[in-house]
Amino acid sequence: SRFGKYMDINFDFKGDPTGGHINNYLLEKSRILQQQPGERNFHAFYQLLLGASDALLDSLHLCRDPEAYRFTKEGARNNCSGSDQANHKAVQEAMKVIGFSPEEMDSVYKILAAILHLGNVNFVTSEDALKTENEELISSLAELTSTEAENLLDTLLHRTVAAGGGEVIQKALSINEASYARDACAKAFYERLFCWIVARINNVIEVKNYNARLHGKNTVIGVLDIYGFEIFDTNSFEQFCINYCNEKLQQL
Repeated sequence: SRFGKYMDINFDFKGDPTGGHINNYLLEKSRILQQQPGERNFHAFYQLLLGASDALLDSLHLCRDPEAYRFTKEGARNNCSGSDQANHKAVQEAMKVIGFSPEEMDSVYKILAAILHLGNVNFVTSEDALKTENEELISSLAELTSTEAENLLDTLLHRTVAAGGGEVIQKALSINEASYARDACAKAFYERLFCWIVARINNVIEVKNYNARLHGKNTVIGVLDIYGFEIFDTNSFEQFCINYCNEKLQQL
């Protein structure tokens, strides 16, 4: 799952589950950018690329090849989760059962596609000015994120700095700065999507209008699930936080 979670499971006086709540934290966002040998990116990307219909992929400007995208290329041949096609269908059915509307599901797919396209955005310098290599890719990104292509391009190539006196200055980014900002944006996209999905599920499974006098005693069991301590060749601050949290929990 690559994220920590604390779950409350509610039971009625007969011991039957009546609902619950999920708190998520420490999502492994760095997996978006790179994976360890033998591993792959989040399953959602591969399930979308390999399990979605041709019509859906066309609408998202995607091809059915994980190796065509920088974020999924490394793990394209590492599949330990069974059939991505079958899992894509299972996830679709699960989302329908939870109550996701067709529009919400389309939005999820658009954001996943936008992340994949964002990873393929490359920057070059031309006459001391920074620009993107593929303008068509920017158009696809703008369509998927419901933004204007000019505004999106401006965001990718520049940053704004607040100067004294309320003055706002726009400064061009270097290739390294633009690449870092692009990757940070991709991680932020995925985290916000993930948190929104968890909140959407909580809205459905939470116990509502519970009255102890009418429904009897309510029992709650808390379940904590966190992944183990890991050390990689390159460890980010995010991984440090995960390991620190894990060690503290082990000391309880």
